[in-house]
Amino acid sequence: AVWTATHVLTSNGVWVAPTFQAAWGWVSEIFSANPSANHSLTTATALVSLNTETIDTWGNYNTGTFLYTVPTTWNYQFSLVTYYSWVTIWDIINVFISKNSFASTLMWGQETAGWATWTISWTIIVALTAWDTVDIRARNQTASRGVLQSGVNTQFSWYKV
Repeated sequence: AVWTATHVLTSNGVWVAPTFQAAWGWVSEIFSANPSANHSLTTATALVSLNTETIDTWGNYNTGTFLYTVPTTWNYQFSLVTYYSWVTIWDIINVFISKNSFASTLMWGQETAGWATWTISWTIIVALTAWDTVDIRARNQTASRGVLQSGVNTQFSWYKV
């Protein structure tokens, strides 16, 4: 596929080649949140408690379950920036965007710690169906140590594109 200014690269799932699709108009941020406390990393994959909403255009985020319910079938862009700390060099940190309570993984980032404090930052565009749920999960694959930092040091945002 050849990129043009009127197309976006869209994920077709894990281990499936992405494709270009026509872009539809504007990009609007519909949700943004961060954790109010550090999220402890263990070797078990766990939900990240994004309990401080900064934007929730349609009120689709549940701060009790930490699930965002997709309002309409459309393409969505997910962006994550997080700092993690209190890890050991060579620890392997995984952060996942999961769909329908980890029934499938939309994207995951893996970072091998080069320092005691490091950052993970990535963006993905996916096609979702109304009533799908999306959440963030994380773990330290190496050992139960470290945290995703709280407040604006960890920010997760959804955009309708």
